[in-house]
Amino acid sequence: MAFNGKQIKSINIKIDNGTWNPDTHYIILTRNPKNENGVSINIVAIAPQPEPTIDLSDANKVLNKFRTKKE
Repeated sequence: MAFNGKQIKSINIKIDNGTWNPDTHYIILTRNPKNENGVSINIVAIAPQPEPTIDLSDANKVLNKFRTKKE
């Protein structure tokens, strides 16, 4: 009996040794006709994202104009 990869509705992945952390790795499922099951599963590390640096100097200058405004 042949495996029909066109009728897949859901896939469960059991990890016996350890745990999967979705914050550090993606699980990518792709169609692979060369594989006997027709699919390949890859776990790919997520590249660390640098912390955003926000320059608030212009906003502070505008706020200081309002703060020092004399009535």
